[in-house]
Amino acid sequence: MRKKFISEKKSLKLIKILTYLFIFYIFIGVFYNSNKINIKEFVYNNTLNKIVRKKSNILNFIENNIANPKNILYTSFNNLISKDNLSVFNEYDNENSYEEEKSVYVEDPKEEDIKEPLVYIYNTHQLEEYNSTLFNSYNIVPNVMIASYTLREYLIDKGINTIVETNNIKEYLNNNGLTYYHSYRATKHYMKQAIEKYPTLNYFIDLHRDSANINVTLLEANNKRYARVLFVIGTDNPYYEKNLSITNEINSKMEEKLPGISRGIMKTGDGSGDYVFNQDLHPNMILLEMGGVDNTIEEVYNTLEVVSDVLKEVIHGGNYG
Repeated sequence: MRKKFISEKKSLKLIKILTYLFIFYIFIGVFYNSNKINIKEFVYNNTLNKIVRKKSNILNFIENNIANPKNILYTSFNNLISKDNLSVFNEYDNENSYEEEKSVYVEDPKEEDIKEPLVYIYNTHQLEEYNSTLFNSYNIVPNVMIASYTLREYLIDKGINTIVETNNIKEYLNNNGLTYYHSYRATKHYMKQAIEKYPTLNYFIDLHRDSANINVTLLEANNKRYARVLFVIGTDNPYYEKNLSITNEINSKMEEKLPGISRGIMKTGDGSGDYVFNQDLHPNMILLEMGGVDNTIEEVYNTLEVVSDVLKEVIHGGNYG
């Protein structure tokens, strides 16, 4: 009897453990798959180091056995830093001097052949990526830098000399003890260098990729698919009205050519001086979010053709010379 009682006790204990494990499994599945987790609050209240540390244990288990939280974290983090907390990118510190060592992200043999460039394209967040499904077998991940080079080629074909910033923003931040939040400091540094080197520059385009999903960022028209564009303007800078003027014209002309291609103009600022986005450097500053995480590079190419046509009209119109 004693043996049987002990055996029954062990069985009950095992059943209990299995029941707890099952409840835990269901809880975690619901936690990640029912959107009850507040990712933004999670990122606000934890440092990136904590995220990495947590991912190394429980998130690895969840990723391998229940869900794939990486995409949830990635998308939510991009939403957080690119929309809700835009001011965090504009922590300028003009009193500090930073390393000026050249750190080239990609070699650009064409740059020195482009005489008297008029347009300067750069990417404050160089590694923002597009949907890479079509390129998986080639181990290629299309990103905003590829989009920048494509736009340059379109503009050069239209007779508009254009250069793309090749310096590695991430390395600049690392070399100077800065974080991702200070990316605009890095691009401001290189923009100033470009303006000094090429006094003919008169139009500046910061090309980003939004974190919105395909329902927001895709336009289907004329039997083609396009990545929709959102323009962003910081109101806390002395060139705000002029930035708005040129952006309004570009936005209007794009909509005339292809209704729905634009998601409009997002103006952001609170008078604190934080919402600048380097737009205080020149009156002809254009910041655009080209498509989103789900868009393919082909959809981006289609939109860039429209953008380049409009830029040609605006530049040749002579209103912003």
